[in-house]
Amino acid sequence: MKKVYSLAFGVLCAYGASAQNTFTQVHSLLQTKCSNSTCHSASSADALKFDGTENDVYAALVNVAPGNAAAKTKGDKLVKVNQPYQSYLLRKANFDFDTDLALEANEGDSMASVTPNTPLEKQELELIRQWIMNGATKTGKTVDTALVNGYYRNPANPFLAKPKKPTSGTGKQVRFGPLFVGTSNSAQETEVLLKNEIDFGQDVEIDKIDGFMNLESHHFLLFKFTDSAKAAVQPNGLRIVSLTGGTSSFDGDKQLTASWQDDLEIDLPEGTALFWDKKTYLDFNYHVKNYGATAILPVDFYFNINYQPRGTGAIEMKSKLVNNAALVLPQGNRTAYMNDDDNGANETRYIWSMTSHTHKYGTDFDIFEYDGTQPNKLGNQIYEGLYNYEQGYPLAKYDWEHPSTIYFTPQHPIDYKTSGMRVRTTWNVTEPIVTFGFTTKDEMQLYYYMYTVEMPIAAGLRNVDSKVSSVNIYPNPITGASKLAFDLKENAEVRIYVQDIAGRIVSTLQDGSMAQGNHSLALQAGGKLSKGVYLATINVNGITSTKKFTIVE
Repeated sequence: MKKVYSLAFGVLCAYGASAQNTFTQVHSLLQTKCSNSTCHSASSADALKFDGTENDVYAALVNVAPGNAAAKTKGDKLVKVNQPYQSYLLRKANFDFDTDLALEANEGDSMASVTPNTPLEKQELELIRQWIMNGATKTGKTVDTALVNGYYRNPANPFLAKPKKPTSGTGKQVRFGPLFVGTSNSAQETEVLLKNEIDFGQDVEIDKIDGFMNLESHHFLLFKFTDSAKAAVQPNGLRIVSLTGGTSSFDGDKQLTASWQDDLEIDLPEGTALFWDKKTYLDFNYHVKNYGATAILPVDFYFNINYQPRGTGAIEMKSKLVNNAALVLPQGNRTAYMNDDDNGANETRYIWSMTSHTHKYGTDFDIFEYDGTQPNKLGNQIYEGLYNYEQGYPLAKYDWEHPSTIYFTPQHPIDYKTSGMRVRTTWNVTEPIVTFGFTTKDEMQLYYYMYTVEMPIAAGLRNVDSKVSSVNIYPNPITGASKLAFDLKENAEVRIYVQDIAGRIVSTLQDGSMAQGNHSLALQAGGKLSKGVYLATINVNGITSTKKFTIVE
């Protein structure tokens, strides 16, 4: 069970729940609290007239550039659909509600500071924030006011602690939330999608993304739309993921670009980067559950993006998510196999990271290189679900809530022209039957990996033709004794070591000076080199080359 913290706060006044349009409620708030002779009324000099009709006020606010030059330069709108933290109206009304909405230099005073007798209550400001995040529509009841009011009457669960922002100019912090998760059986688990636009001012390379999430989170997936037109096809506002409702986590023309199942720093290998455009259109996918279910839970996700202008020569890091949407599992111990649907692609992929995903019935998740000549087409194993790669120890059972992530150093090459990947997953199903689904009562067989299509020089993965050549291991696969042979083109400092699939060094074969010429070193099955897949790394004067080999018995 995941932890749930509690914290007592004072009770706040509630803004009345109603079946009327959400914007009708927002419009009423603006008229009541923000329209007077000195502020936004027909008798004031201000351009915004909050005492106008709903149509008038809506047209004056939504996707309209602010008059304030500083806010306008940042790309804010008075109300920016889906994006409350780029909505100048909400930030002007913020006062002491949320520091993420604070006004910056040259953006003027908050409304509350100039109208001290009529500040908006926290639940009223939350209503406006939720209305914006739910698409800022003119019609429709888009916000569950009972849920919002219920939380602010009894805020027993605190908001997620705000992480420190990255350095301005080289980083951005983006927030998705808050979402409020209820306590009833039907409301205590939710999965949503939300579009978001980021304007970097230029095409960028991203070398690090840090994600921060609630402990109750199941996963957060960060998708990137191909372009603005593809993003525009998807509806605005929160899209609730539901098999019966027809909305899927994977809807739209988009690619997965990062994922989190816990707080995680995605620090890309040197010489690689995510390539994002000047204006990048993202799709957030957040799956959370109120495990405590005794009080309404506010959930957030923050990610810090470190970036630089495009053009440094970095190699693009790509991502792939492979999912079995046809999964059907009768009761009992079950095994299912799945191929990467890119098997046969005309490229070699150099895998950097990889993780797996099931729901509560999952008992193991193993990933192999595809080999059509082997039983059930399972070649070399490259991921073991019963192993904690972060801490370096075997697991007694598969941790489906926090599956381990493997990082390959150096990156692991797989020839997709002739091979690819194949998965074997096991479950212990206690219901009569379960199928693929998005809730934790359903099941999944899904894995995700990040890769490049060429070897980054900085990561030490390209052949070092200028220093060493004719690198070979024979025989390979190894059943007993074998040799690592190579031709050193000049006298050099040479370090040669062997790593297992978890990236751990298990044997050092050479560490010191070697003379120019042909060399061979013994590789022997047994001892530290038990059955499995290994990488022999040759480092010559700081530049490396790798050779994969397999011990079969």
